[in-house]
Amino acid sequence: MQRLLINRIALRFELKKPVFMLLRSTEDFTLSSNKVQWIGDKLQLPIQDEFIDWVQERGLEDDAQLATEFREENPEENDGSIFVVKLTESNCQPFKRELLKQELAQHLQNKSFFVNPSKFPMDFSAYQKIGEFDNEYDQYRRIDFKWNHKREELSFNFGSERTLVTNVNNNLEADTFVFNTENLLAYKTHSPVAGKTICSREVSAQRTGAPVKFNYKDRYEKLKQFASENLYDFESSYFVIEKTGLKNVAPDDFYNVFSQQNLMAFSHEKTAVNAVVGMREYGPLKKAENSEKKRLLFIYDSKDAANNLYLYLKNGHKHFPGLLSYVGIPVALADANESKGLPYTDVASVPEELNAFLTEHYPDNLYPDTLAIVIGPFKRFEADEEESDSYYKIKKTLLDKGIASQFVSTKTINDYGVHYSLPNIAIGILAKFGGIPWKLANKKSKELIVGFNTKRANEGTDQYLGSAVFFDNEGRLGGVKGLPISDKTALVQHLKSAISEYMQQEGEPERLVIHYYKPPRRDEVRNVLNLLEDMALSIPIAVVEINDSKAKLDICFDADYNMGMPESGVFVKVGYNEYLLFNNNRYQKDPPRKIDDELPIKLKLNYVNTGGFSAPELIAQVYEFSRLNWKGLRQRSVPVTTTYSKAIADFSSQFDGEIPDNEVANNIPWFI
Repeated sequence: MQRLLINRIALRFELKKPVFMLLRSTEDFTLSSNKVQWIGDKLQLPIQDEFIDWVQERGLEDDAQLATEFREENPEENDGSIFVVKLTESNCQPFKRELLKQELAQHLQNKSFFVNPSKFPMDFSAYQKIGEFDNEYDQYRRIDFKWNHKREELSFNFGSERTLVTNVNNNLEADTFVFNTENLLAYKTHSPVAGKTICSREVSAQRTGAPVKFNYKDRYEKLKQFASENLYDFESSYFVIEKTGLKNVAPDDFYNVFSQQNLMAFSHEKTAVNAVVGMREYGPLKKAENSEKKRLLFIYDSKDAANNLYLYLKNGHKHFPGLLSYVGIPVALADANESKGLPYTDVASVPEELNAFLTEHYPDNLYPDTLAIVIGPFKRFEADEEESDSYYKIKKTLLDKGIASQFVSTKTINDYGVHYSLPNIAIGILAKFGGIPWKLANKKSKELIVGFNTKRANEGTDQYLGSAVFFDNEGRLGGVKGLPISDKTALVQHLKSAISEYMQQEGEPERLVIHYYKPPRRDEVRNVLNLLEDMALSIPIAVVEINDSKAKLDICFDADYNMGMPESGVFVKVGYNEYLLFNNNRYQKDPPRKIDDELPIKLKLNYVNTGGFSAPELIAQVYEFSRLNWKGLRQRSVPVTTTYSKAIADFSSQFDGEIPDNEVANNIPWFI
């Protein structure tokens, strides 16, 4: 039987005698502090009334901070500036986490760790010095901690292993992240202070170079060593750590999606376990309709690069057989492009030149059978601000005409390994012409699945919401929407529109599943339920929170794979309705070739209505949608419901909140 370990150690609470909690007003940064209202809400009568009187006597507001300290003895001298609460088994529950923070953080500070007690959503983080980095900076490792008191487990993981901190104290201004050498606290200061500070992200990237790839086996060994050296000697009057190593995941807490979810369907319903084999051996599931009418419009900064890409697509290159053979689309130039297409020399002038070009050669409203291949300096993470600005303007100008676009870097075309990129380019072209490269080999569902995600713009002052609607589990888009998040009613209105459109095409959905980017508020869930009631729809609903970044704290190791990465499709329960989903390229117990390690994603079933929903079913659906990403052959760990929504939100932020309203913009994945 498969055996998994999780990066948690057993830590239980034992209150053998009362502990005294001391509260005092403070404006200083302390190891533990909470707002007056939070503390008051957690106290029991009659001590709660006494606390309220004490607070009012001092004129403290509800949001004032009170420093919290725990002692074994009641202080003999107290001038009234300190409020003391005697904690016993009957009233200590709300304050256990703060007590642990004090006890464990002070244990680490005694080992010269710096502690950041405000690292939400962790309980706290600690910084351990690894050594000198250069003549200006020391290298630190950040360790994040979170205690699950119900399971009596302490999670710990490395948030960073190459944090650079100045090796001498400096006079720091307010709003600077300081490493205070006097109290060994790390925090964002509200006033000038002397201390060390963290290296900026830009400078750190220049000095440390490319990030080190995550490796499960290496992480397991380092976590085991850290626990042995820094946690197993933890002594407290209230907590006990068991020195038995990382915990085994209970058999009832981990599952695997059905093996069928790992099979992908291609042409003639032939199946394969991954897209590389399936596309090579069988071809796409559904070719673009009227493929003989499809035309390519080249927009380019290099005639040689454009000619080379044209020939690669037409005739093939090395192991890539050509666009027609690979995805069933003949390479034919657009009428306006038969001579030269649209060449350009200055990337900043392209949007204006493109407008004039389209006005002259494309007078109709929409051209869904045309796809623009834009060649230039548009490689991700390398484009400067001017190139990035032109990218969005070009995308929008073409989309207004119903023309999807495929951007290809000149560097990619000229690279010796371009044949590895050509299948990805071809898949993108097929999807943007309305074809379906592949789907999961499952029965078609009659569910409406809607994803939501956000993008911040203008240095975080504005936020945009993107939404991708799927009418089934085959990756068929049913709608795209981008809007400012300030519009509180737009989300429900968009959902209403999606349901109405679904009912017109498919009839009443059997269920509604929402993939959401954050924990939904109660009023948001209530608004959705009210909408269904207004539409006279009595269908089950589930809201699944999907974090589009990889899991930062919890991680598991496969003991049967030398503490390596768990198999793709494994999901582990890590808390109440919380799960880790391992979504990677390890499809079997002993892979025949080396595979890259991938971190899991974290899911939470925030709202699950009645109607037959089960956790394995909802998580399997997330897994299923992660394999419908047609951005390329490589499997992605996050489902398209949220990655597509994120991309739509990004474009919405660049399009002033408005996505063009036409058949291509609404039903084709033009944003991949």
